[in-house]
Amino acid sequence: MKVIQIPKFLTPYGAIEFVPVNDVPGHTHRIALDGQLQMLWCPQGTPPNARQAQFFVRVIQALKEGLPKYHYTDCNADPPLSPGSSR
Repeated sequence: MKVIQIPKFLTPYGAIEFVPVNDVPGHTHRIALDGQLQMLWCPQGTPPNARQAQFFVRVIQALKEGLPKYHYTDCNADPPLSPGSSR
C-alpha cells in the first residue's frame, strides 16, 4: 500500500489541499478547495506552505467573483467573507 501525504491548510474561505500529481510536467501539486479540485497547479520548486495557501485562496476567490485572476494578490488583500462566515 502506498500512503501519500496531502498538505492541508484551513482558512476562513475553506480548506486548501495540495494534492500531489506526477503527470503534469513542471508542477508538483493540484489545488483543491473544500475537497473540490480546481484548475490550478503548484509549480515545481514551490513547496506547499501557508503562504501558497493564501495565494491560491485569493486566486480562487477572484475567479469565483468574476474578477481578474490575480486581483486580490496584486492588491495584497483578502477577499470579503461570505455572510455568516467568521474569521
